[in-house]
Amino acid sequence: MNRAEKLFLEWSKHCPTDVPVEEFDILVRHFLGRWLEVKKGSSHRYHVTHEVLTGVSYNSGFNTLTISVVGGRKVRDVYVRNTLKAIRDIYEAENLPLPEE
Repeated sequence: MNRAEKLFLEWSKHCPTDVPVEEFDILVRHFLGRWLEVKKGSSHRYHVTHEVLTGVSYNSGFNTLTISVVGGRKVRDVYVRNTLKAIRDIYEAENLPLPEE
């Protein structure tokens, strides 16, 4: 199990309230190798792949992150919980077993 899978497993058990940006960056970059849909608010969805990802910043106070993409656009205030759910959805859609301890 690689570092990203371990982080996903650990964080999916309980939504973290304090995540080092470097660790979230590891998680997001690993799973953005496939299409990852992140939801912002109730109606806006963004598809981001690792080819266009330029950075991830995390706000522990609100448990949200900002994903920066090529062109300077940002997907702002995406909840960590939604990102973890999106990763679970990728596994489910591809019939892959979720990482286990």
